[in-house]
Amino acid sequence: MDALFVYTEFEGIAVANVAKGKIVAATNGGEIAGITSIKAHHLDFSYNVHWAELGKQLIYGAYDHLTKQGGDLPSLVNVKGEVMSIKNADDFTGIP
Repeated sequence: MDALFVYTEFEGIAVANVAKGKIVAATNGGEIAGITSIKAHHLDFSYNVHWAELGKQLIYGAYDHLTKQGGDLPSLVNVKGEVMSIKNADDFTGIP
C-alpha cells in the first residue's frame, strides 16, 4: 500500500503515527490538529471542504425530502475544497 486516505483528521494522524513515513497519510478535514500535524511533517495532506457550502446543500436535500415537494435537486453536488500540505499549511487557521 502506498497511501491511505481516511475520513477524519484524527484517524489520519493515527495512521501517520503508526506508518511513520512508510505510506502517504491523507485525510479530510481542515481541523487545527490536522494542520499542526502537517506542519510537524506527520500527516502528508488534508482536503479541506468548504463546510458552509456543504451544509447548505445538505439542508436543501433534507428540506426537500421532509416536505415532499419534489424540488429540482441535482443528483450530484460538487462542493469545492482545498488541499492543505506543508506548502500552504500556514495559510489555514483551522476548525477548532
